[in-house]
Amino acid sequence: MVFPNRGQFYSTYRRQDFAFRDSIMHYIAKNPKSVKLYQKLVQSCKYFFLKNPILILYELRYTNFGWGAMSEAKDGWKGLDINNISSKFWITEGFYGFTGSNHLVSSMIPKLYKCDAKWLDLVNQIITFDELLFLASNAEHFDSDGVVVKYGDDSVVPLEKVVEALPKIKTIGYYCCPTSVTGKTFKELMNIPHFMTLDSLKLFNVPEEFDLECFYIYMKKNERTEVGLEFGIPLSDGYKIRLNLITDEIIATQNHDYKPPWIEFYGMDAEKFDQLESIVYNGGQFEE
Repeated sequence: MVFPNRGQFYSTYRRQDFAFRDSIMHYIAKNPKSVKLYQKLVQSCKYFFLKNPILILYELRYTNFGWGAMSEAKDGWKGLDINNISSKFWITEGFYGFTGSNHLVSSMIPKLYKCDAKWLDLVNQIITFDELLFLASNAEHFDSDGVVVKYGDDSVVPLEKVVEALPKIKTIGYYCCPTSVTGKTFKELMNIPHFMTLDSLKLFNVPEEFDLECFYIYMKKNERTEVGLEFGIPLSDGYKIRLNLITDEIIATQNHDYKPPWIEFYGMDAEKFDQLESIVYNGGQFEE
């Protein structure tokens, strides 16, 4: 991805004499309401880019090869040397942080003007709750693996508060970190209107604090959301017994009037695992 340097850009710039006062033009330049509006402004006059230099990116990601960007849906990925770009970025479709330091995503946020990404996929990151709000206000798909969201006092944000902060969310893949799931988490989730309209919910490393009885009530009424639960270790014998009873009931039911969830835990009987997997996948509950 190659951009003209500052000298090249200024060489063709001409001072404009607008019909409106400078304060009004300054406000318009600094507060574009949408990508489409901003693009129309900068295409009409370089003044708007000089006052508020923003590069529109379809997708932005970090991998072992460094930062890469895609400017349009049909473009391929191109390396991005962010240290040599003074403009801020406006992400429209996807933001992905796969590797790097735990604070890699946080370090990028000052470079972002706005994030309208529908896809947010983060791995091994520590971010603040405010940063999550900034990144995910328009997210429809959120995948997190080893991601810890914290408040300003360094306490972990509960899963239910994370979900509550994602008003447009459709699918969630969430690796539970310590203290992010408590005994009240699932009950609180059920009180969030957009949680009840999710297309997919997959939770990994689920702790024993997860309220199975509350989930069971939800499970028997859930006709919409594809649910997958992979439990962490350790689990008590009593908790495993309850998981086995729920699994047995799902397997024994001939005609499900609810979407059967995918369940996995350490020590689960292999035959039961295969039977449940057959019901869930062959029944069209999940796409492999």
